[in-house]
Amino acid sequence: MKKSVLFLTAFFFAAASFAQVDVSAGMGINYASNSDLNDYINGNFAYGDKLNSFSTNVEFYGELAYAMSPTFSLGVEYAMSIFSFNNQVAIIYDLTYNLHKPSLVAYYVISGKGYKFKFGGGVGPRFANVVETIHEDKSYSSAGYGFLLRGEGHTGLGGNFYAMVAADMRYDVPGKPKEGDNFLGGDRYGGIEVSQIAFGIKLGVTYTF
Repeated sequence: MKKSVLFLTAFFFAAASFAQVDVSAGMGINYASNSDLNDYINGNFAYGDKLNSFSTNVEFYGELAYAMSPTFSLGVEYAMSIFSFNNQVAIIYDLTYNLHKPSLVAYYVISGKGYKFKFGGGVGPRFANVVETIHEDKSYSSAGYGFLLRGEGHTGLGGNFYAMVAADMRYDVPGKPKEGDNFLGGDRYGGIEVSQIAFGIKLGVTYTF
């Protein structure tokens, strides 16, 4: 018992001596594939302006990361990506798909004077919101889960500020958005699965203290 207490105490003080907090924020572009949603749009509303297998969406993110040691860090991230499609060839049609992606991320860290590299992965819940306009707006929502892999590079700008560039891969499974008992796409489709795999590049700024 005494040995366990001593070990935990030593671990706590060792972690505290290495403690460092990184606060990051920025935006990026994802190259994402969402086959079910693309098939739904292409089969009903594209009218010659069909979506490719992969399409781009914008992502905004913020992260708070805590360094437990010189080589290990835990982060809590919130990211939101936005995809939209509209076509007014035959009818007024608009679809906006927002995906909220909070995650717990673990990193392996390599650092030196004026630079830092972080490599890791994470998991978290996913929340989708889809607003579809066909004569009128209808809002659909769902919840699920997702995973990510990421590599980051940080370079000093001066003081405690760093420029950051990151690349990641995500697999998100937020389910089938619905409003009450009504799924996106209606009964004919049994609901549209808005899962996606995405590859992203992000730019941002990190403040370390």
